[in-house]
Amino acid sequence: GSYIYAAPDCTQVYFLSERQNPTRTMFDFFDDPTGRTPRIIRTWDEYGIGMALINNALTFSAPVDPVLKAELHSRFPHARRIGPFTVYLRE
Repeated sequence: GSYIYAAPDCTQVYFLSERQNPTRTMFDFFDDPTGRTPRIIRTWDEYGIGMALINNALTFSAPVDPVLKAELHSRFPHARRIGPFTVYLRE
């Protein structure tokens, strides 16, 4: 699809992969923390996200919420570590 999910603070991934960000978040530390995890999960469903990328080399933002990380493992069963990133695929 034309959308992927990349976080935290991975704006370069959208540009380099020529994919779109389904959220309005460019840097996670600016995002409203209230209801953030359920909002992100709804966005995955709404946009049919088939790939997610997590930046493990954090500079500014906090690590991915444990509930969101568990949901990543559940929904995107295929994962591979590539440099500072973990790439998750649905199929």
